[in-house]
Amino acid sequence: MVSDEELKTHIEQVEREPSVSGPELADRLDEMESTARCVHDELARRVERVDAGSADEAALADLADRLDGIEARLDDLESRLD
Repeated sequence: MVSDEELKTHIEQVEREPSVSGPELADRLDEMESTARCVHDELARRVERVDAGSADEAALADLADRLDGIEARLDDLESRLD
């Protein structure tokens, strides 16, 4: 993530550049669109991984609870055998 100052500097630099038109503008817009798609796709993949990771954590928590219950039952059985 860029700082406010870096963003301000970039905007000022773009504003000072001569305006772009014609095929050069179309090329720049295509490049920007392609970059935006790549960033969007990467963010979507990261969100999916986080969601998948959260689901795994929930499943692990459920499994841990079940194991605790089994362990408690085993402890109860052991105490009866003693």
